[in-house]
Amino acid sequence: MKGFNYYIEKIKGMINDWKLILNLASKPSPDEFNAILKVIGLATIIIGILAYIIRVIIVLTLYG
Repeated sequence: MKGFNYYIEKIKGMINDWKLILNLASKPSPDEFNAILKVIGLATIIIGILAYIIRVIIVLTLYG
């Protein structure tokens, strides 16, 4: 069985890793932000259309 100190050290290590990631992260420029929004929006629309098509096929198959 692992001791209490083991888990405390694991948590401290995770917090240090998170700090490192946050220090390396940077705010995107407006152009990068708009590009990300476009990609996410397009992906959301495509997934929504595919889900709707699958739903229509299932409904028509089961109840049609």
